[in-house]
Amino acid sequence: MAKTFMTWEAGKTYYQVIGDLKSKLTPVVLLHGGPGFSHDYLLPPARLINSTGRPVILYDQIGCGKSTHNPEAKADYWTVDLFLEELSLLIKHLCIGENYYVLGQSWGGMLAMEHAVLKPKGLKALVLANTLPSSQMWSKETRKLVNKLPAKVRKTIEKHEKSGTYESPEYQTAMMEFYNLHVCKIPFPQELSDSFAAYESDPSVYSKMWGPSEFTINGTLKDWTIVKRLNKIDVKALIISGTDDEATPAMQKVLVNGIKRSKQVLIKGASHCTAMEHPLEWMQEVNAFLAKADK
Repeated sequence: MAKTFMTWEAGKTYYQVIGDLKSKLTPVVLLHGGPGFSHDYLLPPARLINSTGRPVILYDQIGCGKSTHNPEAKADYWTVDLFLEELSLLIKHLCIGENYYVLGQSWGGMLAMEHAVLKPKGLKALVLANTLPSSQMWSKETRKLVNKLPAKVRKTIEKHEKSGTYESPEYQTAMMEFYNLHVCKIPFPQELSDSFAAYESDPSVYSKMWGPSEFTINGTLKDWTIVKRLNKIDVKALIISGTDDEATPAMQKVLVNGIKRSKQVLIKGASHCTAMEHPLEWMQEVNAFLAKADK
C-alpha cells in the first residue's frame, strides 16, 4: 500500500494507493465527505472494491487529515474549484488520466458530479454514494428527519440551533440520536472515529464551507446546486444509498431523473454509512457495476 504526498500550489495532498495501478482493471479514485473529514472512513469500502484486484486511490483533500491545513484561510478560499483542481492534478500525478472511475461519498459525491460535468476524457463511470443534488434540498430533507425525532430530542436540537449553542453537551447528545438513526446505525467503526477525530482537530473547512451543523448551512456551499447541470453528466453512474440515509431517497430521485445513464440502488434499512452497515450487499452492487463498466 503506497502512501505519499503530491505537492501543489495549495500545499501537500496525502494519498495512498491500494493495489497495483498497472493492473488491467480500471482504477477508482475515492472522494471523501465532509467537507473537512479525512479518507479514513472510506478504507472499508476501498477494501471491498480492492477485493476483486481493482486498484483504489484514497486521499485527504487539502485542509483535511494528513494533507496541508490552512485554518486561517478565509471562507472564500474554500471553493469547489479548489478541490476540482486538486482532483485533476492528482489524476495527472498518478498517470491515470486516460482511464479511471470516481466514487464520491456525500460531499465527495458533490465533487464527483462537478468533475463529471466538465467531461474529462478519461472518466469512464461514476459511483455516487449517499450524496445530494443541492444544499437547499439537503437542508429541507434533513429538517424533515429532525421533525420525526422524539419530541424531547427535536426540541433540544431546535433550541440550540436557534441560540447558536452548537457546542453544548446537551446539543451534542441530541445530535447523536440523529446520527444513530441516519448517519451510522452500527457502533462507530475505528475508521469512522478516526475521520471524526480528524474533523474535530480542525473543523475550519467544514464550518467555512458548510456551517455549524448538518442542518444549518451558511458556508460557501449554502447555495450550491447541480440540479440543472445533471444532464451534462454523460458517463454511466451508479447512485447508491440507504432508505434511512440523511441523503434521503427524495434526493436520490432527483439525481436518478437528472443523470441519463444512471442506475439506482437503495439498500433497505441503511443510513449514510451504507458500505459499513451492509458491506456484502454494497460490495456486490458496486463491484458488479464497475465490472460491467470495464467492458
